[in-house]
Amino acid sequence: MHSENDRLVRSEHLNHHGTLFAGTVASWFVETCFTAAARLVGRTDSVVCLKIHGLRFDMPCHPGDLFKIEARVAYVGRTSIRVHGRAYRNSETRAVTEGFVTFVTVDENGTKMEHGAKLPPPKDDYESVLRSQAEAIR
Repeated sequence: MHSENDRLVRSEHLNHHGTLFAGTVASWFVETCFTAAARLVGRTDSVVCLKIHGLRFDMPCHPGDLFKIEARVAYVGRTSIRVHGRAYRNSETRAVTEGFVTFVTVDENGTKMEHGAKLPPPKDDYESVLRSQAEAIR
């Protein structure tokens, strides 16, 4: 499962340096990764964010930049789903930001529950590498 999200960097998204605020990026990032996890499970009401792993910011974004986030499920446990996200600015091929987000599925009381989702075989070598990296996260 995967998800994509495009955003236009506007003045209200900036920090005191005049570049895209990391908190805004984290929010957009988690939302896009959440969408991939929820699509895999087939519902949104039971998926919650547990942890953000290694969200790294490699280049700044400025007002007017187009910010694209791509997310794909990289690991599936009994109750957990780990999603890899990567973001780009404009039409560049080097990632601006990337990292993993772990979600868990919970019942109406907030107790972890099994989701029953399965991850299809990897489509390519890149996806195989992401899965290995996701499995190594503890």
